[in-house]
Amino acid sequence: VVTVVTVRSVTVQPNRSGIGIPGGTVTFKHTVLNTGTLADSFALTVTQSIQGWNVRFQDVNGNPITATGTLQPSDSEDIWVVRFVPDNQPINTVEQFLVVATGTVEPAGTRPTGTALDTISVINGNLDLTKSVANETTPGNGQDGKPGEVMVYTVTYRNLGNASITDVKIFDAIPFNTQYVALSRTGSNWRFSTDNGATYGSNETEPGTPTSATNIRWDIGTLAAGATGTVSFKVTIK
Repeated sequence: VVTVVTVRSVTVQPNRSGIGIPGGTVTFKHTVLNTGTLADSFALTVTQSIQGWNVRFQDVNGNPITATGTLQPSDSEDIWVVRFVPDNQPINTVEQFLVVATGTVEPAGTRPTGTALDTISVINGNLDLTKSVANETTPGNGQDGKPGEVMVYTVTYRNLGNASITDVKIFDAIPFNTQYVALSRTGSNWRFSTDNGATYGSNETEPGTPTSATNIRWDIGTLAAGATGTVSFKVTIK
């Protein structure tokens, strides 16, 4: 006798982190994967740590959606989540969104769910941030890498305004499917998070287990008009 086990399950990947300015928009791409053994479609919702941000789901063509199409087992669909930062959102606000995909076939209470966590840090509109990545293990590969290789992420910051910006903070996330390399961060007044940016540890203290790091923050302080600088960290690709 052959027993066929039916399972309904779903994943949403990856977690994302980025920046936004008051009155602007932030868009993240996610992949919804049917990891079950039966076809299903998945309703799309978000929960917010701070209320008042408008959110819209879009498909690959930019059309508004509220659910995926029907996905067969092992099939996936890419979705885009657009957030609208309120005009009056305070600088250095950190907003977290839980992106939720919920099955629609089974009765309520038994439907599978998958989630991804998105973190957005609100910055001053005159603060310009540019992020770059380079392969340290194989420099000739540029931005490309493979498991075991070390990548260097660098953030260059500049005050584009004609007045100082106070309380400047730079937030970044350890990329999906990588691990932070111990003692590789540069700059000063940095702090690490091991819970996707919900909390940060002590100033200039690395996590007890460096590979558990999920986010890093630099407290730059006051940045004079026209001033610029760089910070960086390294990761190993899993």
